[in-house]
Amino acid sequence: MTDAVGENLAQIPRIKTDTLVQKVGDTWVAVGSDETLHLFKDEGGPSEVGGRIVELIDGRRSVEQIVDTLCEEFEVPREQCASDTLKFIGVLIGKNILVVS
Repeated sequence: MTDAVGENLAQIPRIKTDTLVQKVGDTWVAVGSDETLHLFKDEGGPSEVGGRIVELIDGRRSVEQIVDTLCEEFEVPREQCASDTLKFIGVLIGKNILVVS
């Protein structure tokens, strides 16, 4: 992996303080300060992996630790898992749900 990816994996994502994230039924939802509702869903229904990433974001785990857990729980190559997790976290940052340190 490149240095930039390595640096990104060291980041610690956390949910913004003005954002509510919770599980409703089988689906994770987020409501930010702008009151926009975000659903974590795939084409066929709730996103299992996306929901698991949200569960693992606790403000203490690094992206790398989240990837480690996902690789243990799902059969996915590590590089693909890291890439997909970074993309997903990037989407959540873009939607003002997460910040990273």
